[in-house]
Amino acid sequence: MKAKNVLLLVFGAFVLAETAIYITYLIYELSYGINLIYLKYAGIITCLLFAGVGIFFYGKDGITVTVALAFTVVSDLFILVLNTYYEVGICTFIVVQICYFVRIYMTNGKKPYISLGVRLGVVAVLLAVLGGLGMLKSAVVVLSAIYFPQLAINAVESAMLIRLDKKYIAFFIGLVLFAICDICVGVDNMAAVGGALPSDIQYFVNKTIWIVYLPAQVLIVLSEKKTEYKPFFKLKHSV
Repeated sequence: MKAKNVLLLVFGAFVLAETAIYITYLIYELSYGINLIYLKYAGIITCLLFAGVGIFFYGKDGITVTVALAFTVVSDLFILVLNTYYEVGICTFIVVQICYFVRIYMTNGKKPYISLGVRLGVVAVLLAVLGGLGMLKSAVVVLSAIYFPQLAINAVESAMLIRLDKKYIAFFIGLVLFAICDICVGVDNMAAVGGALPSDIQYFVNKTIWIVYLPAQVLIVLSEKKTEYKPFFKLKHSV
């Protein structure tokens, strides 16, 4: 069987599996209020498995996405399944965003220095504001202030790749949905600390998290592409 046919077969199986998982847990959650945690986690693991297969077809890009998904699986193990050690989960999510940052700049070959400066500046300002409000009392808040700007900026900068190949639209939309999910998580957690939201808003925020999260990961995986990375740094060889 030709490699292209194998890829189509694996692609079809992946899409069908994720669609079945997505529809099943949405039905149980929206209709019966049952949270199928392990099925949701199975959806993320399936993304990792497909990304891993992509190494054979997509080379370096497959490796980068697979590493990102591996850390995503670790994050969701702590945050979703074990529901504890959130600091570890957020730290691994930061690694995920570092992987996507590397993917963006190794793909377009541009120097990332401005982006790095913006990221550091945004994090510094955010930490200063939160500190001034007396909200830096836990490691979770500090790590979240470091993590979310990386995701948001990655989402914006991933749009630069679309002009190189339309397939990166999936990457862009995936990161945008990823950001929407984390905004909802943040609102949900702030409500738990600062007081309950109106029931309709609380329901919307809580359900939106997993309405968008699995599609986000699926789209990111489907954006894998055979491409030659362009190192944004070069070592100078001495003569």
